[in-house]
Amino acid sequence: MGKSRILVVQLKELAIFTGIILFIILILVVGIKAIKDKKEDIATMNNNDDSSLEASALNYVPGVYTCEVAIDKTILGIEITLDEHHINSVRFTNMTDDINDTYPLLLPTLESIEKQLMADTSPDDVVIGSDSTYTGKLLLDSIENCLTSAKN
Repeated sequence: MGKSRILVVQLKELAIFTGIILFIILILVVGIKAIKDKKEDIATMNNNDDSSLEASALNYVPGVYTCEVAIDKTILGIEITLDEHHINSVRFTNMTDDINDTYPLLLPTLESIEKQLMADTSPDDVVIGSDSTYTGKLLLDSIENCLTSAKN
């Protein structure tokens, strides 16, 4: 009778250890599958990004496009001049000295964005300075909306 009791304890331990090992194996399999799927998703996104960049290749309908950006209670107009494959200029249409004094980062940030866009940098790749992150993001979002309406 004593032996069967030891055998039962050993079977319980074996069952517990087997369960723990199976659980660890299951977690590893799920983790590896998740990593593999993530890599495939990234590869797919990179392929899609490359093909969409090649397809669009900055094809715009030439002209002058305007959009607005709201900063507090002030509405500023942004004018973008385009030819078929190039951004020629980006400027404010109603910038006054009062606005420039109140928001001193607006003009330098727009000029930085304009230089990058005129150098054929994609709007998604424009680098915004750390001193004007919010201002740059706000301006860049408006510019991207305007460029979307100008694409072929």
